[in-house]
Amino acid sequence: MRHLFLVILLLLFSNFSAQSKIAVKKNTKGDQPFYRIKPSDHFYIGVENPFILYKDPSKKYSVKVQNGIILKEDTSSKDSSIYYIDVKNTNPTFVYVSVNAQTYAYKFRNRKIPSPIITLYAGNEWLKGGDVKAKDFSQAETVVLNLSSFDYPCGFTIVGMELTKISNGETKNYLLTDNKIGDQTKFCAPGDIYIFSKVVIEFIGTKDQRTIEGSTFFIK
Repeated sequence: MRHLFLVILLLLFSNFSAQSKIAVKKNTKGDQPFYRIKPSDHFYIGVENPFILYKDPSKKYSVKVQNGIILKEDTSSKDSSIYYIDVKNTNPTFVYVSVNAQTYAYKFRNRKIPSPIITLYAGNEWLKGGDVKAKDFSQAETVVLNLSSFDYPCGFTIVGMELTKISNGETKNYLLTDNKIGDQTKFCAPGDIYIFSKVVIEFIGTKDQRTIEGSTFFIK
């Protein structure tokens, strides 16, 4: 019985010692800097990605980037700095933060900006494809590229698209080099079909071009 009691004591002590070691190991991470970015773990190609680093004024910090560059930085605040990072490809980007003599590495995935969605502006109405009343579609004068779910400021222009109009069994194709469509939509009638395809857009700033998905409108 006495031996059993000693064994139990040894097991409890060993478990307590292991927990103490784990706790000490976790506590050694207390100096690791805290940062914040808009998405949780990635950067976007073609925009200024803000990397917000929170600082202890009593410590010395430096930031370096691998597979990317720091376009500019805002150090006006005493307890934080914002580094705007530009990336060019889909390979991972590493941000190295040095605090005094200790360096920490953070890995981020690089992603392409999502493609915008075609919408038509018709007076006070936004048309997104599918069934549309003729009185509404006839007022559509421009194609708008909508990317409202994207967190960063980003602009596009349409450099080319094909518009196919099917009316009374007759098909007409229009090659457009901008977003103006008023001449093609104002004479629509119930039963007509308008197909926007081969839409090529250009990103303002980077000048990169991309072909995006089109849209089809059925006039009622």
